[in-house]
Amino acid sequence: LPKGLWTALRTAPRLRLASAPRAGDDAIVTETARVVEAGKAVTVVSSDRELTARVTRAGASARRVRWLYDLLD
Repeated sequence: LPKGLWTALRTAPRLRLASAPRAGDDAIVTETARVVEAGKAVTVVSSDRELTARVTRAGASARRVRWLYDLLD
């Protein structure tokens, strides 16, 4: 992500950013499932079709990166 966008997202309310040293997609799916199981709504932003399919199966909604850029524009 561009530095300015990263800074804006890091401080956004109700937003969780996490880093994953390896297997980032696996970490996203695991965290998504954990939060969904806790009864919270999750939206994952990614243009990766395989990842969006996995998080959708885990109970999240998925949006393309363009959607986020349009919100921030």
